[in-house]
Formats: sequence, structure tokens, C-alpha cells
Amino acid sequence: MLVDTGFDDTLILPEKAIQPLVPYLPSLHKRRVYYTASEWEWYDSYRIEVFWMGRWEQHEVYVRSDVTPMIGMHFLEGCTIDFRAGKVVISQS
Repeated sequence: MLVDTGFDDTLILPEKAIQPLVPYLPSLHKRRVYYTASEWEWYDSYRIEVFWMGRWEQHEVYVRSDVTPMIGMHFLEGCTIDFRAGKVVISQS
């Protein structure tokens, strides 16, 4: 999982991570995502429900076959990120 401080949307996942769920997810549309390399990339987008910090939330997830999972800053609002013993610990501030 990559935390990208320049990425303000919520979640990007590789297609294989959610493939079994796709038939059950509301498909939104193709979404263009801008990268710092001045490139636009197209992604499928779905509405998903995520259990995060003790509660269920609805989020839009961008999906493509050849991506590294990425979590954006919007998802981490009000959180603290610590690095302990080689592990990343995300907690509410």
C-alpha cells in the first residue's frame, strides 16, 4: 500500500483485489486520475463500503489491473501514521 500525500481521493486498488466483488458493486463510470508526471490515467470506479477506524463508510474506489494499491490523504483525515518495528500503524488522532 502506498500513501501518496499528493493524492487527495480515497482509494486505488488492483483489479485482482476486488474481482470477486465486482458483480455486486455499483459501477459508477470511468474516471480520469491525474499523476504528477503530467499524465492522465483511466480507471473503472465503483462505490464500496469500507470498515475504517471503527465505522462503516461509503467510498469511491478506482480500479485497474496494473496498479499499486494507493490510499489518499482524504482517507487519512484525522489520523496519525506511525512507523514501529517495521510496521505502519494508522490510528485516529
